[in-house]
Amino acid sequence: QMSAGGGSLWLAKRSRLYSRWLVHKALRARAGDFRIQEYRDEMLPFASEQDLQRLLPRTEAALHDFEKACSQLEIGCTLVLIPPAYVVDRSRTGSSFSAFDLTVDDKQLERPAAAIRGLYRGDAVVDLSASLQRAESSGSTYLVFDPHFSAHGHATVAAEITHQLLPKLGERRAANPPSDPPVDPQSKQSP
Repeated sequence: QMSAGGGSLWLAKRSRLYSRWLVHKALRARAGDFRIQEYRDEMLPFASEQDLQRLLPRTEAALHDFEKACSQLEIGCTLVLIPPAYVVDRSRTGSSFSAFDLTVDDKQLERPAAAIRGLYRGDAVVDLSASLQRAESSGSTYLVFDPHFSAHGHATVAAEITHQLLPKLGERRAANPPSDPPVDPQSKQSP
């Protein structure tokens, strides 16, 4: 069976080197596609401090709007930082960056998350970077050809968010107990 890039799908599923070669081949063939340029643009803050600084004012405004909405709605909000696959799985970093003619700077890879944590003044921040990096040792947390989580990645994210937020929810419930006791739907009688 042939893949979309014109290679062996069987081999692509079993060889990261071959699958990366297919990705590079497909990217080169579609260099003019706006989606390829869009993906490259999304990578720029991880490659260049200048590009990160260029985007931070819009990010700060969006975070301010988020904080304001949470305050107006009187709800606690959590900002969850989800790193790209090439930040978590460092075996992908070089090939991802070279596919878009970008240079890897290991320190810059961490800067976008650090900048956002520095700007956000809301209730809580959950940065998934460390937990996803730890989980990589027991299996890929992202899909090979896709920037979305694998089943292992989803489980890691769920566990980390639960670990980070359950204590905060308990504190919030203790500080603001409900005024009415919970109603058991089984105990209601129909008229």
